[in-house]
Amino acid sequence: MPVAEEANVVISVHPNDPPLADKLGGIPQLFRSKVNFDKALNMVPSNHHKLTLCLGGWSAMEEDIVEVVKYYGRQNKIDYV
Repeated sequence: MPVAEEANVVISVHPNDPPLADKLGGIPQLFRSKVNFDKALNMVPSNHHKLTLCLGGWSAMEEDIVEVVKYYGRQNKIDYV
């Protein structure tokens, strides 16, 4: 994150597609829930650490899209829709 901050670049995390609770091709699917996004965003707090609001991905996680937008929007954590 320090390099992104220095370069004034935003790192935007995209949800796993599909958001499986298991591995896909041997790779853990970490970005499959709001809880996991919160963990990632809070692990290294920065204005350059945000998320991609992929409506298909977030819908597949069975999250309430309006609530997700309000929650992350208030925190200025949505980089791209």
